[in-house]
Amino acid sequence: MTARSESELALENSQSTAAGLERFSLGRSSQIARSIRLVYGLPLAVSLMGIAGGMALLISDQPDPIATPAFSLLALALLAATLHVRMETAVTSRSALALIGLLAVSALASLLLPKWLYGLQLNAIISRTAITSPLLLVLSTAVCSHSLRALLGNTPGAGDKALYPWLILPIFLVVLAYGLIFFNVVVDGLHGLSLDLLTRAYDPTVVAKNVTANTQYSPVPGLRNQILGSLLLLAMSLSFAALPGIGAGVFMAEYPGRIATVISLSLQMLRAISLFVIGAAAYSMILGMTGTPGDDLTSKLVRGVSLTSTGLSLPERGSFLLVSGLVALVVAPVIAKMTEEGLRSVPRELREASVALGAGDGFGLRRVLLPWAGPNILTGLLIAAAETSASLAIIIFFAGTGETGVGPVNGVTTLDFAIFASHWGGGGNFFATAMNPYHMTAALLLIVLALGMTVASMLMQRRMGRRARGSLTAI
Repeated sequence: MTARSESELALENSQSTAAGLERFSLGRSSQIARSIRLVYGLPLAVSLMGIAGGMALLISDQPDPIATPAFSLLALALLAATLHVRMETAVTSRSALALIGLLAVSALASLLLPKWLYGLQLNAIISRTAITSPLLLVLSTAVCSHSLRALLGNTPGAGDKALYPWLILPIFLVVLAYGLIFFNVVVDGLHGLSLDLLTRAYDPTVVAKNVTANTQYSPVPGLRNQILGSLLLLAMSLSFAALPGIGAGVFMAEYPGRIATVISLSLQMLRAISLFVIGAAAYSMILGMTGTPGDDLTSKLVRGVSLTSTGLSLPERGSFLLVSGLVALVVAPVIAKMTEEGLRSVPRELREASVALGAGDGFGLRRVLLPWAGPNILTGLLIAAAETSASLAIIIFFAGTGETGVGPVNGVTTLDFAIFASHWGGGGNFFATAMNPYHMTAALLLIVLALGMTVASMLMQRRMGRRARGSLTAI
């Protein structure tokens, strides 16, 4: 009995000792894991500062004073964390060593690079920031990702979350770039905005006197005809493209077959043609009409016409009618595709219900299918309007200064051409010189036009969605 008690006591002691050792090892492991997480907070903080510094250098484009210290701090912070992990676990991260090596090489390279770079067939003198700032962004993001994974415990889930910096950084850079551009356009555009600029038409005689005398523009050259021209081109292009585009979309969605396949292929090929090719082909047609009188009907429709003070008709380079037709060719496939997608999204139950209630093809198309596809069609029209507003690739072949007025058979002129002409001298040297101080204002007006159409279309989409899709699904 005594021997059995001693053996049982020894067994209990050994079990308690093993349990104590296990608790100690678990506590030690959790303590090591906690210390590793804490020590990686330093490289994470330094990498975030490196990302901010790289963005600041990328924006400034000046010889940077912080690239070498930033690379060095990143390397030292990551090295300290790696050494701590080595002391605690006797494990060295190869990826950390590779990052430290890259940071050391980058710090040395940024120190040796001259402030300004030229030669090597460069057509300009650029600062070394063009090299160091992207490099700092990439390496800081790599250190941030590595540190974030270590902080989260090096689990598979932590590895997934460590990819977030690589996904967020490009998005943030794009948003930042667009934000800076938009801010610059708004500030400079508002500086040149005035009531006279919006209500006056370009007068070449007044501008020529101001340019010749080297004086300030008084009155301002005016963008009225360019604004009206943009609106007229938008309205005419959508008018020409809406019915063919919607009709082609309906045919492809509701009447599949060989003809629908041919229509779809034709729209894809039309969409693939370069805008410059379309514009150049039409401009060659205008050049073939050089000898045609200005008062000829064909010349009026294709080339456009301007009237002088004596009533003489002078041919232009291209009319609003011609350019609207060319732009309609480009945007009609967009409307057709969005219409087709909208019709294909109609639930099968609605189609079957309309047929069961005795609705014919025409009635079902008007009262069920097209109302359901209305938001998609409106989206297609919005995209077409945006492309029409930015159809400079076609307009540069035909546009003029617009002092002769705005109308279907007048010479075409738009806001985007005024922006183009202010930098590249299109439309005559006087026109380019006069528009140069107001190119940001013209860009701001285009943005306002695009935003206005977007907001209006969103409101119409919501209303159409409630009235059409909501009522149909409630039946």
